[in-house]
Formats: sequence, C-alpha cells, structure tokens
Amino acid sequence: MTVSASWCPARRARGAVVFEGFRTLYAGPYLAYARVHLGPRRGPDAVERAFGALVRHWLRIVGSSNPAVAAWEQLVAHTGSRVRPLPLAARSPLEYDAVVLHHLLDYSVARTADITGHHPSKIGYLARTRPATAARPARPAAESAPDEPPPDGS
Repeated sequence: MTVSASWCPARRARGAVVFEGFRTLYAGPYLAYARVHLGPRRGPDAVERAFGALVRHWLRIVGSSNPAVAAWEQLVAHTGSRVRPLPLAARSPLEYDAVVLHHLLDYSVARTADITGHHPSKIGYLARTRPATAARPARPAAESAPDEPPPDGS
C-alpha cells in the first residue's frame, strides 16, 4: 500500500521546509517582476497570491518535470503580465520574460534562467536577440499607473 504525501506528516513537513526554501530563493525576483507590472502596492499582493497557490499544490509541483517552470507560470498568471504586458516587442512569452528579468530588472542570464526554469543557453539567446536599449518600456518601471484606475473610469 502506498501512502500519499497528504497523509504522511513527515513527508508533508519536508515539503513545507522545501517550500520555505523555495520562497526564500525566489521571493525577491518574483516581487520585482510583479512590481514592474502592477506597481508597488499591487505587486506584493500578486506575489502572495501566487505563493498561496504554490503552497496549496506544492507536492504536485515538486513532483512535476520542471517545478521552476510550474512555479513561474503561477507568478505570471497572478501578475497578469500576459494580459497587460509592458510595451516591449517580444516574439514569445519566454522572450518577454527574459527581456524583463535580464534587461529591465538586471538579473544575470544564469539567474533569469533559474527564475524561469529554462536552460541558460535559451535565456541567453532570447536576451541577446535585442539591444538593451530596445528593452526599456515606454513607462518607467517605478510609475504607479497600474495601481491607479484608468482615467476614463473603465
């Protein structure tokens, strides 16, 4: 008989320790990404919601073929960066994330790969396919516009 992780207290405890380690490693970059998309007030809330979703499904995520990708997709979903991206030209969602993390937020190619769960050579290629100046969005990252309602009230 196989005992599932949800019924095994020792396994659940190990999962909690691993999750806290993961959170410690990725909270900073996740928060930076969320703030650049949502502003200083809404960014932290999106990160907390993403980590909440991650902890609820942690044992499944850790058991997946690429936990970092699964976790990154949760963050992206909670920031809405695919729905309301920054005005950057990117050919794919991963290229967009590589440009934001590497060029706008100044993470190294290796750290960007670690954050997104993709191979450093792929991130390096995607980050180098454009000049750094082309990565700057029209609105500054610190602008608080995403926290404020649109001027037309919609």
